[in-house]
Amino acid sequence: MKTVLIKTVLLIALTMYFLPIWVSAEQFDSFYYTVTDDNTVTITHRPSSATEIIIPAKIDGFNVTAIAEGTFICNYSLKRIVISNGIISIGNCVFEDNTSLEHITIPNSVTSIGRHAFYGCRSLSSIILPRSLTSISNAMFCNCTSLQSITLPDSVTHIDDYAFCNCTKLKKIIIPDNVTSIGLGSFADCSDLTSVTLGNKVASIEWSTFSDCNSLTTVSIPKNVTEIKGNAFKNCFAITTVEYGGTAADWAKISIASGNDCLKNATINCTDKTIQKTITYTPRNIPIDSTIIIGCYAKNVLVDIYMIPYDGSEIVTYTPDVAYDSAKVLVLKDLQSLVPVCNM
Repeated sequence: MKTVLIKTVLLIALTMYFLPIWVSAEQFDSFYYTVTDDNTVTITHRPSSATEIIIPAKIDGFNVTAIAEGTFICNYSLKRIVISNGIISIGNCVFEDNTSLEHITIPNSVTSIGRHAFYGCRSLSSIILPRSLTSISNAMFCNCTSLQSITLPDSVTHIDDYAFCNCTKLKKIIIPDNVTSIGLGSFADCSDLTSVTLGNKVASIEWSTFSDCNSLTTVSIPKNVTEIKGNAFKNCFAITTVEYGGTAADWAKISIASGNDCLKNATINCTDKTIQKTITYTPRNIPIDSTIIIGCYAKNVLVDIYMIPYDGSEIVTYTPDVAYDSAKVLVLKDLQSLVPVCNM
C-alpha cells in the first residue's frame, strides 16, 4: 500500500512538472506561457481585449525568448506592441490579420520572424526591423496595405515568396547587398512602388517578382544578374529607366524571359553606354521590298534615321544609339520615286 501511494505521488508530481504554466492576469498581464527544457519562456497566448501591450523580458524569473505561432492571430484590438530586448524568435502568423496594429517595436535581439507574421496588418504604415534578422519570410508583410516605408537591415540574405505582395502604399525599396535571392511574387501588386534598387549579390529576378507594379519608373539592376524570369516586370509599363551595373555587352547576355516587354521600352544606362528604348513597328498591308524609314526625334529635332527593306516580318524593331523622345515611321513603295505607302 505504501509503495502504491509513493508511486501515485510521484506520478502526480511528474505530471504537474510537465504541464504548461498558466500565469494569472494579476501577476503577468494575462500572458499564457510555457517553460521549455532550457528554462526559457515561450509566450503562447494572451486575451484579445487590450489595445497596447508590452511583452516582458522576464516572467517569474525566466527569460522570455520566443512568441509562439499564432499567439496574437486575428486580434482586432491591438494598436501598439513593444517587444522587450532578449526575445529571439517570433513564430509564424503571430500578428496575422491584426488589422488595427499601427506600431510595433522589435528589439535587435530578434533573429527569426516566421512566415505570415504581419500578414494583413492593414494599419501598419512603417516598421524598423532588427539588425540581426537574416531573412524575410514567406508573405511576412503581404497585404499590409498601409505600409509606406521599410528599411531592410544589411543582415538579411534572403527574401522569400510574396514577402511584400500587395503592399499597395509602399513607395521605394532598397535590397541590401547581402541578399542573394528574392522569391517569386515578392513585390507583386505594389501599385505605388516607384523605385527599386537591387543589391549586388542578386543573380536572378524571379517569376512575377515585380508584376503589376504599375507606378514603377526606375529600377537599378546589378551586373551579377544573369536571368530575369517570366513576368518579373509584367505590366510595369511606367518603367522609363534601368540603371545597370555592367556594360552594354553584359546586358545583352542576360536571359530575359517573356512577359518583360516593358524593359524594351526603357532606357538602359550601362557603365559604358546608354541603350535606348526599342522602337517596335507592326506593318499593315505593306508590299514586300518596300522601304521602312524610322526617324528618331529629340525635342522635335531629327537625331537619327534608320532605313530597312521590308521582308514580310510581322514586327519590325530598331534600337537607336542616340537619346530620343519620339519616333516616326514612313514606308516607301519605291525609294526612287519616293511614293509613300503609309506613315506612323
